[in-house]
Amino acid sequence: MPQQKTNSEDGSRNSTLEWVDDTILLASKQLGTEKNIAQVHPHKLCQAMWERTQHLAKQHGRTFTLQLGRIVDVLIEQPEHPSSSSSSSSSQLKLHGVRLEDGTMVEADVVVAAIGPWSEEIRYWFQHTSVNDTDDNTTNIELQLLEAMATVPAFQSTKSHSMLVSTLDNTNHNNNHDENKEPQQQQQSQHNPAEAAEAAGVILTEAIFFKSTDPTLKDLEVYPRPDGDTYITGKDKAHAYMAERPGQERVEPARIQDLRASMQLTSPNLLGRIEPHTTQACYWLDVMDGMPVIGPLPTLNKFYIATGHSVWGILQAPSTGKALAELIMDGRSKSIDLSPFGVGYGRLNDILETLFGTIGQTLLPEYIEQYKLKYGSSAVVPKNGGHAGDSDGNGTRKKNRTGITERMKDNTDTYKGVYNALLEKHMMHNDEL
Repeated sequence: MPQQKTNSEDGSRNSTLEWVDDTILLASKQLGTEKNIAQVHPHKLCQAMWERTQHLAKQHGRTFTLQLGRIVDVLIEQPEHPSSSSSSSSSQLKLHGVRLEDGTMVEADVVVAAIGPWSEEIRYWFQHTSVNDTDDNTTNIELQLLEAMATVPAFQSTKSHSMLVSTLDNTNHNNNHDENKEPQQQQQSQHNPAEAAEAAGVILTEAIFFKSTDPTLKDLEVYPRPDGDTYITGKDKAHAYMAERPGQERVEPARIQDLRASMQLTSPNLLGRIEPHTTQACYWLDVMDGMPVIGPLPTLNKFYIATGHSVWGILQAPSTGKALAELIMDGRSKSIDLSPFGVGYGRLNDILETLFGTIGQTLLPEYIEQYKLKYGSSAVVPKNGGHAGDSDGNGTRKKNRTGITERMKDNTDTYKGVYNALLEKHMMHNDEL
């Protein structure tokens, strides 16, 4: 016998939802209405903000240029008296600019790293950082920056697939009329709101998030849009690093088929019968402790990171941008307290304590050394019987100048490997890692 469906707020039986087959629901709860919930279209929001920026620039006699490229190095001005200490403001390093993958040098006195699921690449930007490449100074600068980056929590990117179907375009629908149906079945179909909506071609209004132990429905989210499209997403998969470049995310047909199967189960008479006109894949970034990273990087003056907002990135981006603009221009954020989102020894210590318990309080120095070993750019290849560390004729300092993606493919060179090295040494275990 089918379980009776109830509304979790008043205990009454569910009324038929706009496009969902009632027979699959056990219960439903209304999260909100048009009065207190809105939907953000990522591309349209970004386009509108860019156009607004251009408009304001023109009003003030300024120009902005969008330059596309992939940063591979952050360039640092050599301090007159390099210091191994990163605790005092006098040892703050100064930006000179960035180097792109094609060799282009872009001068900059402020850099904001807001690259979402590609944020793991930031860890590789400081391996050839000096403007005047002298070994001693470069090594010292690199060690300072490695220690600073070690305090940035681990990142993990998640890939999600989506598809768009249109309820206004009936050319992609299967024919509603089935000659093999009995007259009684035909009459019942005429009273099905979903089939009636399909026949008329309408704009749906109900967005639904599904919760289920059934893998077909797990994490399924469906968002109708005012232009007649319905955005359907789910089928997430975590990735340790991002091999796919922005705009080149590969759509996996099997994942799209999974989405279609989900809609055939939840909306067999409407959304499940429509061929998608667009299929796509995207990523979001999560931070190990569940909090975004927003704020300056210790040691390096005027370098800021803003990332790790998980699935809420497009929603929280404007407020994050405003807070960072205040921080850069005025020295502090007036609209948001950014202190919970900053990086430093305190946040790293909290993570280690969560992972290892009370012993985590003593692991901070060891962890930072592990990080430097994993992410440092320099390796010494001994020759003629020389010792590692030699910089004269008995040894050759070898810079790792392979591509960022190639470096990230080596699992021993990922942030996960840093934690695991400690976990193995101290005989600890954590399923999340």
